[in-house]
Amino acid sequence: MSVPAIWTIAAASLSFMMAILSWGFASTGLKGQRWFALVAFSAGGYMITNLFPLLGFTDDTVRSMGRLGLLFVGINVASWQPYVAAQEGEPMSIRARLIARVRSARVGPRCDLQR
Repeated sequence: MSVPAIWTIAAASLSFMMAILSWGFASTGLKGQRWFALVAFSAGGYMITNLFPLLGFTDDTVRSMGRLGLLFVGINVASWQPYVAAQEGEPMSIRARLIARVRSARVGPRCDLQR
């Protein structure tokens, strides 16, 4: 196993741990922690999908994981805005929700990653 693969596993583990901790903090009433849990989980998922090319999987598997990684990126981007709004104590407007949904729809599994 290569050094970049080990770093990727360590970073993904840290992201998943932060997601679990953040979800636990959300039960205590801290604002926006569920959104941050989603941000951390999607970051960890993206890192796991980047592990497949490092471990020498087939091209089809790497391509599929790349598409799944783009889905995690879309979830991550769409989750930051509600998290920041919750931290600032501002309710999200309908316009902001629409923008977050459009952003996540643009970066999704429909993207074609042909070489």
